[in-house]
Amino acid sequence: MKNLSPMLNLFKSVAIMILVVLAVTFPGSSAECKMPGSVTLEGVITDGASAESVSGAAVSAGEKAVKSDENGRYSISGLMPGRIIVEIKKPGYETYSESIKVTKGSNSFNVKLKAQSSPSQAGLITEDRGGLAVKNSYEDLVQKSKERRQNYRRGSVSEKVAAADYKGANYIAGKVIDMASGVPISRAKIDIDGDVYFSDAAGEFISAPVKKAQCMIKADSPNYNAYESNIKITTGKNKLKILLMPLPENSMAYTGYDKGKIVEYSKFSQRYASVSGHVRDARTKNPVNNATVIVANKSVQTNPEGFYMVEGLAMGHADITIIAGSYGVYKGNLNLVKVSNLNDVALSMDERFGVISGTVVEKETGRPIHGAKIQVGNKIVVSDQYGSFTIKDVAYDYYNLIVEQKGYQRIEKALSVNQESITATVELADEYQSVK
Repeated sequence: MKNLSPMLNLFKSVAIMILVVLAVTFPGSSAECKMPGSVTLEGVITDGASAESVSGAAVSAGEKAVKSDENGRYSISGLMPGRIIVEIKKPGYETYSESIKVTKGSNSFNVKLKAQSSPSQAGLITEDRGGLAVKNSYEDLVQKSKERRQNYRRGSVSEKVAAADYKGANYIAGKVIDMASGVPISRAKIDIDGDVYFSDAAGEFISAPVKKAQCMIKADSPNYNAYESNIKITTGKNKLKILLMPLPENSMAYTGYDKGKIVEYSKFSQRYASVSGHVRDARTKNPVNNATVIVANKSVQTNPEGFYMVEGLAMGHADITIIAGSYGVYKGNLNLVKVSNLNDVALSMDERFGVISGTVVEKETGRPIHGAKIQVGNKIVVSDQYGSFTIKDVAYDYYNLIVEQKGYQRIEKALSVNQESITATVELADEYQSVK
């Protein structure tokens, strides 16, 4: 038995050498236990159109994968430094894939996902079949015209209109825009007398043929004030631009995320309204044409039917002034509590007059100009030695104030006579001041 000891020792030595060689040549499972990477990748996934966070998006980097949380945030640790491929998938969005370089420590990588382009409810149009509006599917459109279908599904609103432009049909084509930033709003909901449509990625939409002469239109989108208005329908295409104002958030800013940085977006508490109505003679009830209606800092003229509409007004109280020649000046106050407000006005034939007084001076020196001719309507006066003038009994209305004097440049300026006394200072420039 003692003779076996050397053999046993030799066998042990050979076995140890074999194990060492195998461990070096074939690492086996020991490679799986090497130290984890020292790289962390984190960021936020947002919707490229609305900047809203996207939750539940599958984010993979290298061999690791996680899902974004309810705020769109994700974090992947244990990555190795170098170049990796980041892939993001989410139903309803196009798959995002990009090769990026990461370094040791924390790496920020924010991503905006692009919504998949697909037919929406805004794609449905109707045909006039025996006086009835019947919605067609895309298959029906294909059977009628392949070219029409391609324009309808892939083209701009102008091409969609061409596709939907059936003989004798009246429809509404428009665009929904963020009033604060001017950016188009996608997937805004537009309700036209009960028929619902949605704006596309460019904020555009088109309705089915409309049979009514007047329609109630409502539009809303998450994080925006609702829009509501009555519009008259004319023959053919009716263009409509809808401006939506962001909802207030207790006058605080909210944060949106952009790739590689944080961008602050402000929300606004202001809502906008419109006021419309008719201006008529109080005695005869006849419409008053071409009357000037001023609400806040906006003004319009009445049409031959005496109708007016002022849009883009702030909600709340606003002054209204109507100037209508021999009717004098009407002043009142409005309380704009709704998006659309109605206000009819009856004017009495009570002509009022004002007095215009002022001074004509040299623009260069400020010295008074004697003998200048001042004309308002059919009334003409001449300035005295002090450059002063007075024009009496001027009916309330809008006029052009014309001032002329030999050796000076003629001047003409708009003047509103809407009170009993108006003061104006006129500066005349030397006719030859540009000649050297």
